[in-house]
Formats: sequence, structure tokens, C-alpha cells
Amino acid sequence: MTYRLRSLTALLLLCFCFHENLLAQQSDRYQLGLSLGLRWEDKQDFNFNSGDQSYLLSRLRLNGRFNFSASSHVFVELQDARIYEEDRNGIPPVNEDAVPNIFADQLDIHQAYVVFKTGQGKVKIGRQKFNLADKRMVASLEWVNTARVWDAVRYTYGGKDERQFDVWASKPVTVNPNDPNDWENTGNRYFDSAFYGMMFSDPLAIEDGRYEIFFLHRANDEFNDAVSNLGGRLVKKFNKLSIDAQGHLQFGEWNDGDHQASAYAVLAQYQTEVPFFKTIAFGYLSASGDDNAFDEDHQTFDNFYPLNHAYYGFIDFFGWQNMTNLELIFSGQAFPGAKWRVALHRFEINEARGDFWYNAGLGRLYFPDSELGQDHAGDEIDLTLTFPLLDKKIQMLLGYSLFQVGDYVEARGRDQDASFWYAQATYKWSMKR
Repeated sequence: MTYRLRSLTALLLLCFCFHENLLAQQSDRYQLGLSLGLRWEDKQDFNFNSGDQSYLLSRLRLNGRFNFSASSHVFVELQDARIYEEDRNGIPPVNEDAVPNIFADQLDIHQAYVVFKTGQGKVKIGRQKFNLADKRMVASLEWVNTARVWDAVRYTYGGKDERQFDVWASKPVTVNPNDPNDWENTGNRYFDSAFYGMMFSDPLAIEDGRYEIFFLHRANDEFNDAVSNLGGRLVKKFNKLSIDAQGHLQFGEWNDGDHQASAYAVLAQYQTEVPFFKTIAFGYLSASGDDNAFDEDHQTFDNFYPLNHAYYGFIDFFGWQNMTNLELIFSGQAFPGAKWRVALHRFEINEARGDFWYNAGLGRLYFPDSELGQDHAGDEIDLTLTFPLLDKKIQMLLGYSLFQVGDYVEARGRDQDASFWYAQATYKWSMKR
């Protein structure tokens, strides 16, 4: 513990000196950035029995951009992510030496890529982030302390507010907490996969709306996976009401067996004229499960590389697999610069007898049981408050979540509700010269 604190202190001092020296350089070709985040988490009864876990997370990032011209640049970002005060015997357990790792990544290259223009498009080569559509399928997952990046080649035709076409080939980067991050084989079917795709986005064809069409493909020879995803999303605004709907069909191979799955999500949001009670939203979404997880046919929806944390309860008990979620969300402005949010979720397991319960990290929580037919997993309430401090230099996030167990959990001998407290502070600085 003492060694870690000394290491972090030394790193912060080094960053400060680095920052001050670069401030003296005057050039319109340079852009520098720094961000520091601290988050305390307290987890109670995450096993629905009796267990607790608490820890402090830190994440420091330093980045620099050099512009070769108006249409080409190079970007490099370093990251140091650490965990303190964790208990290896806590629930859920924390293994800061695991590979891949979501908690720790001691000073490593987080991003490093070059961008150059070619014709009406641009090419991006190197270690980079993907955040596609609304991030339900592919995201950099910033909530996780180490986040997610890919080594990739990506071509983009068109601009942000124009019709845009993207195509890419990539490989997820394995986070090794003590050594340089690379393509190390981890035995994890997602990190060890190759990831390809293409996406078309059109904000011009629909007034006050847009549509997106995408094709995703994940291939892993070791696991005999070759999963393809064909999806579409439509966003449309009708005065104060907005609709966001999407659907996905999947086909291919999973573990050398036939894979066929589907998922959909619909969200309707109404915006009021009252700042304190600004929006109310209602959502319904579902993802297929498998009626027999142990036969050759696989019907569980493949969630690929998602941002599940933002959509299916902040406790992260659910991913978009073998589940149905009914949600009601309220949000508004508590006071100038501060925003509050309340989300209510009801979760059901679609194939309770034949398939697993999958969490936000695509892990399995419960084994299928053909004798237990209950499908109501539980209900969750999420409360969050965000507000700035020190002249908006620091952004604060306070949150509390409560998960009340349903018949599905109680039938398996567990009856404790789970709770989650957290407090996060983020500081960001940037400079252009």
C-alpha cells in the first residue's frame, strides 16, 4: 500500500513538471491534455447473501496531439489506473493482477494513433477507441477504470453532420496491469477475438432524426466463434417527444455450433419546460436467451463490446443477454450546473430454465435450472447527482443504487437485497498552442 502511494505521488509530481515545461512551448501545432479521476465504491450483498467490498480507484491520463497539417495528426495518451484499500476476500472479489484487468493498469500506452486525410475520407491507424451509435454494442467503456481500446485500422468517409460511412479491422487490447498491454492470449473469447465492421449513418434523410445501419463481426479461431451482427437504429424527434429504436439479428457460429440470436430496444423520452423536472423516459428492451445452453445450437445474444453500465442498472448485474428490462427514467436540474437522475428497472430472465443470467461484464451469475421456472430476477433503483466544483474545474458524481431480489433469486436460496454507493471526482485540463 505504501509503495503504491509513493509511486502515485511520484507520478503526479512528474506530470506536474511535464505540464509546466510544456506550457512554455508556444506552437499552434500542439495540444496537451490531462485528466485525473478518483472514485470510491462500496458494494453490499452483491452475492444476495452477506458480503461486502469497498475500494478507491484512481485514473490518471496524459495526452498530446501534434498536427502535421490541417488534415493529419498524431495522438498519444498515457494511462495509469490503480486500486487501493481493496480486500481480496471481499464480495465481489478483486484480483488486481488478473489479465485482462478492469481495475489496474500501471502506466501504459492507452492510445497511440495517426490520422490522415485521403480524398473525401480519413484513415485512422493505431491504438484507438470505438464508440458506435448509442454504445449498446460497442463502446470504450469509460466507467471501467482501465477502459477499453483496440489496435485498429479505420476508414471514415464523410463528416459528423453529413452522411458518414465507417469500415474497420481491429483487435481488442488486453489490459495487463504490470506489463505493457498487447495482444496476449488470455483465454477470454472477446479479448482474443478479431473485430471487424462497417457502419452507415444518415442525419439528412429524416427531418429531426437519423438512422444508422451497421454490420459487426467477431471471429475467434480458438473458440470456433464467427458471429455476425446486422443491426439498425432510428432516432426521431416529434416536438417534445423523441423516439430511439433499434434491432439486431445475429447469425454464424458459436463454439463451433450454429448461432442465431436477436435483440431490440425502444426508448421514448418527453421533454418538459420545467428545468427541475426536465425529462421523463420509458423504455422496453429484450435480448434472446438459449432454451438449452448445453446443446450445439446457440441462441444467446452476443453483446460484443458494450457499455452496459449506462443502460441496465448501475449495479451492473445485467448485460444485454437473455433478459428483458422495463425502465422508467426521470431527470432534471437540481440547481445551476447540477443534474439529478432517477431510474427504475424491472428485470426478467427470458430463458430461466435453459440459460444463464449474464452480467454487464458478460459473465455468468447463475447456472440454468430446469426445475426452477421463476423469471423475475429483481428490481433496481438508481439515484445520481452530478455537479461542478472549483469554477467547474472538477466534476462530481454521487450515486446510490438498490437492487431488490425477485423470485428467480429467492428460489435459488438467496434473499438479500444488494446496494451500491459511490462518489467520483474528475479533473480535466487542456491547452492548445
